Amino acid sequence: MVPSPGALLACALLLSRVLVAAPQSAHGFRSHTVHDPELGRIDLHLVDRHLQDTLPLLVFLDGSGAHPIMAVMQGPDGSWQTYSTVPRTLQEAADKHHVLLVSKPGVALIDTVHGDIHEPPAAYTERLSAEWRARAASRAITEVLALYPVDRDRIGVLGFSEGAQVAPRVAVIDPRITHVMAFAGGALNQFFHPIIELRMDAARGAITHQEAQARIDSLFAEYERIYADPQATDKSYWGHSYLRWSSFTDPPTLDAFVSLDIPVYLAQGSTDRNTQPLGADYVRLEFLRRRKTNLTFRAYPGCDHSFNCVAADASGNEVRTMRLNEALGEALEWFVEQ
Repeated sequence: MVPSPGALLACALLLSRVLVAAPQSAHGFRSHTVHDPELGRIDLHLVDRHLQDTLPLLVFLDGSGAHPIMAVMQGPDGSWQTYSTVPRTLQEAADKHHVLLVSKPGVALIDTVHGDIHEPPAAYTERLSAEWRARAASRAITEVLALYPVDRDRIGVLGFSEGAQVAPRVAVIDPRITHVMAFAGGALNQFFHPIIELRMDAARGAITHQEAQARIDSLFAEYERIYADPQATDKSYWGHSYLRWSSFTDPPTLDAFVSLDIPVYLAQGSTDRNTQPLGADYVRLEFLRRRKTNLTFRAYPGCDHSFNCVAADASGNEVRTMRLNEALGEALEWFVEQ
């Protein structure tokens, strides 16, 4: 008997959407694996609380590097401890939201990390790009909506550092996203950041203008090599493949931000040396220039990339505070109220 066209289509859809037989629950997460014909294996993880309830969905995209979501590391006293890339505030948010994380390609949920040395798996080097992360997040959202009760009127993507550059890209390709939150991600071409830093170093006398120019010329030589071979995964610069660099800089994240009409939240520390705060300032300027009113900006003066902050008290003494969880809490309040 010849199957009908409808039956063939149903079969094709089934083959293109393969999940593990059952979700795996461990380390406080319920994990699923999707095998996508174009993206390859996608591992997604939900904080394993209140998954039976209808709640808003909050997608958290972490920063750069082939680091596991949970890292087992040896402390100074020789004992082994487990650390998570998921900040405490987001773990607590699982009481009111479904919190979803997506592993980078080939990166395990939990793994042992020895110091700063963590060799990326082959799948990470071969597939990691801005497009992969955005499409994988969108595909993960599809699976969650199919398996769990979700308030579809409130689906937010919150990204930190590299994840903040991915977050608006997810919203561009996925109309189900209702809110975007970006922390310390920048928006200009990433290659511009070290150029700005060198010019500023020269302006304050840390290096000469001649030294700054020589280093900037060296940067442009490297950038030229990357853009000449943008898909290369066997060539690297500063620990990332040419593919990774080119995908995050062409087009720059700014283009994704200004194309959105949904609510956008941007948080930036003023002393961030990883992502220039000038980039966040430029996003604000572009929204104004385009007469767009959907941007909420939160500045954190004296705070670095991780929202570790330095300020002076009433007596002029230096006070250091860690404000990341506070900053995330303010973003989540905005997500609920906006």
